[in-house]
Amino acid sequence: MNDLSKEFNVRIKDGSKAVADALVHLFTPQSVEDQGAVDSVLERLDAIADPMLRLQIGVTLFGTQWEHRQ
Repeated sequence: MNDLSKEFNVRIKDGSKAVADALVHLFTPQSVEDQGAVDSVLERLDAIADPMLRLQIGVTLFGTQWEHRQ
């Protein structure tokens, strides 16, 4: 979980368009830099019914750490 959170924070702080686009699927625009936000993102990802969309968004936000979670 620590590696997952660390990778998420790195990606959130990079401000890339891919990360912003991925977050649009989960949230309205807001700050997501704390652990509570990571937990909320994970809950919302788990709720996505389409496994390919869930994988795409998860990898965009968490990198290869998402693949290890699966």
